Amino acid sequence: MSTGGKKNQKISKGRFNFITSLFSGVGFQKRMKDRRMRAAKKEEEALKRKAEKAAKETEKAAEETKKAAKEMKKAKKTTKKTK
Repeated sequence: MSTGGKKNQKISKGRFNFITSLFSGVGFQKRMKDRRMRAAKKEEEALKRKAEKAAKETEKAAEETKKAAKEMKKAKKTTKKTK
């Protein structure tokens, strides 16, 4: 019965040293720091876009409210004139 691949394969000493060298030392720490910085920057930009979109929506709603108020005022004037 096959386990479907390299499940418990023995790792050679050289390969082990290579793998451990990837995750220890300054290089790995720098890569992880860079990755975190990129993720933070991406998140910040997404929040900025979201805020801009919300501001546009608010501005649009304010304009519509202003227009509606103007229409109501106009309608009141016309009803007063017709009375």
